[in-house]
Amino acid sequence: MNYKKVISIVLGAFVLISVGIVIYNESGKVKASPNVNLTTNLNAEKEDHNKQESSLEKKVSSKAWIDATYFYTTQRCYTCKRMEKFIRESLDEGFGEKIRQGKINFQIINVDLPENKHYVQDYKLYTKSFVLSLKKSGKEEKWLNCDKIWKLAGDEQGFKKYIKSEVQKYLEIL
Repeated sequence: MNYKKVISIVLGAFVLISVGIVIYNESGKVKASPNVNLTTNLNAEKEDHNKQESSLEKKVSSKAWIDATYFYTTQRCYTCKRMEKFIRESLDEGFGEKIRQGKINFQIINVDLPENKHYVQDYKLYTKSFVLSLKKSGKEEKWLNCDKIWKLAGDEQGFKKYIKSEVQKYLEIL
């Protein structure tokens, strides 16, 4: 039997299957629910992918609020987009009224932009992250990097439960 021929066929099939999976994953663009009414960071709108997102800028009206920020980079995989979608939906489903009251300010920030690079050191970021920051009278009192999002990225219900739980903890100390 010609082992080189068998190995070539197996490797060729592997390459074709891999390319098919990549094309399938990239074609399933993640989009936010049309009911999502959250703010976005205006700096992030410089990116082409954000042109489709809503660009509402909301002024925080209270003296104390929570900044709920999804930090991302220009290069985004399917999972990164999916996590952003889950975060948006979690906040909208669980805290829509708090967002409208200005108690929660959701934003997405691209840390690849020069003006946003300081966040990497400020919050010790090493990958795409979701950070909660408690603000009182404009000063940050406390923050939390919700680092379990990567472990839960494949479990939509678990992911959303985790986000809602962490946000609720911060609301309780607000």
